[in-house]
Amino acid sequence: SGVAVLIPCLARNQPVGILALGETLSGQSYVPEDLEIFFILATQLGFALENLDYLEEIKAQQEQLRQSDRLATAGKLAASIAHEIKQPLTAIKAFVSLLKTRKQDLAFLDHFYEVIHREVARMESTAKQLTNFAKPRSLQKQRVDLAAIIQETCSFLRPECLKRNAELINQVTSPIEIEADPDQIKQVLINLALNGLDAMDSDGC
Repeated sequence: SGVAVLIPCLARNQPVGILALGETLSGQSYVPEDLEIFFILATQLGFALENLDYLEEIKAQQEQLRQSDRLATAGKLAASIAHEIKQPLTAIKAFVSLLKTRKQDLAFLDHFYEVIHREVARMESTAKQLTNFAKPRSLQKQRVDLAAIIQETCSFLRPECLKRNAELINQVTSPIEIEADPDQIKQVLINLALNGLDAMDSDGC
């Protein structure tokens, strides 16, 4: 088969590969000095594979930490998000209670359908933001508008700010083009805002 020497590569004392040496160009056998060099090479390859394995484990642990952080943040926001969903439900409930007595009122029905559509879209948007925020995702860098991300994050956080008697003001109006993962940027902004809210007293100061 043309293989003269097989040298195992070990990682964590377990075989992870084989260094296969073909016949020498001269056709002579490998001398001990040659084999010693190849054994060292096989050992280094084993170390490299072991380090690669460690790096994969570290990356997995870092991703778990990021996801735990996202879930913890989502948990903090859950109460205000529930309140944000309750408001449109209250509006829908009020219109439904009037529907029986005003079902012949065409102007009322038009307004009813308009309100239902708007409030359902509002609930869907709120639920989608929370779901997208909490679900795990791989890092995806892209060209994004930081101003738009800030605006979206402010809208997402506004219910929590109102709940804590705090005012969230966005003074970024002009587009800011950057290369980044939008979800990671939003995570940072939300954490900064929540840390700021936690540092305030009950009067929002």
